[in-house]
This record gives sequence, C-alpha cells and structure tokens, in this order.
Amino acid sequence: MMERCERETGDVAIEACTRVLRENPRNSTALERRAVAFIGKSELDRAFSDVAEALQINPNYARAYNTRGNVWLGRENLDEALRDYNTAIWIDPAYANPRSNRGLIKSRRGDLDGALIDLNDAIRLNPNDALAYNNRGNAWSKKGNLDCAIADYDTAIRLNPNDALAYNNRGNAWSKKGNLDRAIADYDTAIRLNPNYALAYNNRGNAWSKKGNLDRAIADCDTAIRLDPNFALAYRARANIFSRHENFRDAILNLDRAIQLSPDEWDSFRLRGLARERTMDFNNAILDLLRALELLNNDASNRTTQQRLFEDLVRLRRRATQNSETARISGAPSTETALSGRGAQGNTPTQLPRVQSDEDFKAAQVALERALSDLQQNLSRLDRIQR
Repeated sequence: MMERCERETGDVAIEACTRVLRENPRNSTALERRAVAFIGKSELDRAFSDVAEALQINPNYARAYNTRGNVWLGRENLDEALRDYNTAIWIDPAYANPRSNRGLIKSRRGDLDGALIDLNDAIRLNPNDALAYNNRGNAWSKKGNLDCAIADYDTAIRLNPNDALAYNNRGNAWSKKGNLDRAIADYDTAIRLNPNYALAYNNRGNAWSKKGNLDRAIADCDTAIRLDPNFALAYRARANIFSRHENFRDAILNLDRAIQLSPDEWDSFRLRGLARERTMDFNNAILDLLRALELLNNDASNRTTQQRLFEDLVRLRRRATQNSETARISGAPSTETALSGRGAQGNTPTQLPRVQSDEDFKAAQVALERALSDLQQNLSRLDRIQR
C-alpha cells in the first residue's frame, strides 16, 4: 500500500496514503505524499495540514519543506515559499526540485539570471525533470530568447508527452515569434490533454484574435471564463477583442470585471482608460490612466510604459479641452482644468514632467498624486452640478 501511496496521484494516492496512516499515523512520508495529492486537487488547506504534521514528526524532511513551499506558492505567498525552498536545499543540496521551484519564483520576480542559475542546477541534478525544463523555458522566454525557450519546451514534451503546461507554454513562444498556426496547434494539444485548461483557451483566443478570427477568439475567451469565472486575464483578453470590434461598451464591462477580480493590474486600467476615451468619457479615462501610473510607481523596468502613459494623458487632456465648451458654459470645471490641478479655488496647475530617471519619476509621482486628488474633487463637483 505504501508503494501505491508514493506512486499514484489524485484520489487513488489519497486513499492509499490514508490507509497507510491508519496503520501508522506518524508516517511522515505518507503525510507528505498525501499533501502532494491534495495540492494536485487544489485542496491547499488539507495539503498544508498534512505537510505541517509531517514536519513536526521529521523536522529535517527536505521533501516536506519543498511540498510546503508548493502550498505557499499556490497561495501566492512567494516569501514563505522561497523560505521553504531554501530550507529544503540547505538540508539536501542534491535535491533538484526546490532549486527548480526557487528558479520559478526568481523568474516571476524578474531575477531571470538568478532563475537560470537555479534551473541549470536543477537540470544538472536531475536531467529528466520535465518541469525544470519547462520553468527554464519560461525564463528564456521572458529574456526574449525564444529559440532557447522552445528548445526547453521541446525537451519537456519529449520527457512528458502528456504535459499540457509545456504545450501551452510552447504555444506562447510560437505566438511571440509570430507563428500563430504553430501556436494554435500547441494550444489545441494542451486543451486535448486537459479540456478544463482555462489558460490554454484564453491563449488560443489571443492567437485567433491576432489572426483576425474574432468570433473564434471570443468563443475561446467565453470558454475560459465559463471554466474559471474568476479568471481576470480572460476578461481582459475578451475586452481587447471587443475593442477590436469597436464594441467599447462591452470592452469596458469586461475590464470592470477584470479590475474587480484583480485590482492591482495596471494594464487593465490602461485598457479601460483607452476604451473610455473612445466613448468620449475623458474624465474617467484620465482617472484610469492615472491609476495605471500609480500602480507602476515602483517598477523601474517599466519606464517606457510610464512615459507612454504620460503621453496618453497629455493627448487626452488636449482632446478633453476640445470637448469642454459645454462644461465651461454650465460653470463646471473642464477635464483640462481638472487634470491640470486648477480646481474651483484656482489651484496652481499640476504639470506632467518627462520621466528620464528615478528622480524624475519621484517628482512626477508627486505631481500625479496631486493631479489625482484635484481631479477627483473636481469630478465630484461636476457630478453635483450636472445632477
């Protein structure tokens, strides 16, 4: 029975490990293996309980630390996950899995060189670890080396031909290279292997959108949302498709939902701002772009995006100025006045400085916070006047 506990997955593994634990409740291996099975079913609380008990029984159990790290990762607590992976490596330096997992976290945090070091070590320690090749492929993709990424995904698929994740990720790399037919073929395979794979449907929808087949694109996004109603990325993707159809009303509704589900995603605010601009809702468009800039506050890697958002704000201010005659006649502040910081009391205009350095951005952020505060006050006054 212990052999089945260690070898099987899902409910079969849970049942086998539970039988082992009935005979020996202090079997730390059975607890850790059952925790792994619970993670596979997304039952993270039950997994955490089992692995915590395993570590109480055996505080030097490297595999249990790695498994608890996976639970933390599933909960998006990257700091705790990293701490457990570090402990697992310290206990057993030859253990490949926590190095691969630590590389994944470094990749997500933008430390791509550090990620590649860990992933190279993981593959050296275990050359048959398909997940390590997949994770390294992701790091290469983020560095822009798509050929190396595809080579790693190829190896991951060779080692595990039923790995839907590797097919999905290779599809993403082909899409970035502009080979949409090969991308769609990989997404098709990922979906065949895992018909409930919402992300693969979303990604295939993006590929169909790039090919101009908007009906298929929307159908795939619809399926992704049906499979995972809380999938913010799918709502954002569907909003992009509606925008391409020039259906800005439905685009905004989808972005409203995306922002509700994931309120810290700057790109959702940017996209909603641009959609609102197309509906002539300049005031709220400006607010959305300001919020996008605020969310990008501490990300030095996005200086180009920050500058583009400033330029969008300047363009929006000009458009709002051209559309503000009615507001001036009614005595309400125009959008231009609100953005510039000139409120009912005639405040000094808030300028939007050009961002060229960290010091420039700090000064710009102070200006933005002031503009946002003044704009919200003036928009509230405008709303009262119009009512």
